[in-house]
Order: sequence, then structure tokens, then C-alpha cells
Amino acid sequence: MPVLILSCPRLSPDWELHALRALVKPQTGAGLYHKNPNQLWRAGDGQTVATLLKRFAEVFGYEAVSHQPDSGDFHLLIEVDQKDAQLGRALAVLMSRHFADRWFALDRLYLKDGRFYRRSRRYKLQLRPASDVHLPKPLRAQLRGLLPCKTSPSNV
Repeated sequence: MPVLILSCPRLSPDWELHALRALVKPQTGAGLYHKNPNQLWRAGDGQTVATLLKRFAEVFGYEAVSHQPDSGDFHLLIEVDQKDAQLGRALAVLMSRHFADRWFALDRLYLKDGRFYRRSRRYKLQLRPASDVHLPKPLRAQLRGLLPCKTSPSNV
């Protein structure tokens, strides 16, 4: 059965695409040089993920298993069945909002602070907001109780 992968990459996708753009066409300015490409993964983040998955399972009845490898390209990997894609998006929003300073990826979509992005332009080397990715109202209503207190992004 096909699966979607929810991941937290070790390198920021925004930085990677900016670096690829600089290889295709050299950029003026020092924006690339002063950005740290690494996304931090703190000691307690693994426990936070376990807590979030447990709360998500209580509310939605969907058990997800996380993999947190010590090395490799990702800090976090969660497999979501293709038939549960809407629940996967809800889980991605939950993770992204709790770790608001980090980028997450779900299949070909990217998330930061609960907002969906996708690659765009001719060579797909820029991230732009994905205005057509939404959660159904019943999922949004259930998810609101799990999210940290702040205003909801417009495309959740």
C-alpha cells in the first residue's frame, strides 16, 4: 500500500533550494552565506513528538509510528497510509505548529508553522504558499484543541 512520508529534514528545504538557485544563476547579496542550513533537533524533541502522537491518537483514533534516526537526512520520519492522507495533513500541521521554527515535508508539500508550501517556478526552485491545500472543517475543529495557542493560519 502506498504511503506518504511526513519528515523533518536535517537541512532546511528553503536553504537547499536557495543553494540550487545559486548554482543555476549566481545570486547577488549574502543571504545564502548567513543562513544556517541545519535544523536543530533538541534533546527533548523526541519526547514531545511521542506526546503529540499519543494526543493525536486519542483525538483522531489514528496510530502513527515515528522513527527518529541518529544519523541520515532526517530528524523525524512518520509513515502515513495514502488512504489516510487527510489525517496525515492534520498530523503534519500539528507537528509543524508545535515546532514552528522548523520545516517539515509531507510528500511533495512543505510546511512551516502550520502553513503549506510547494515548489514553484520554471525549475521549481522556490517555495510558494500552497493556497489550494486545506483540511476539511471537521478535522480543523478537532485539531484546534491540540494546537498551541495562537491564531490559525489561513490555509489550514
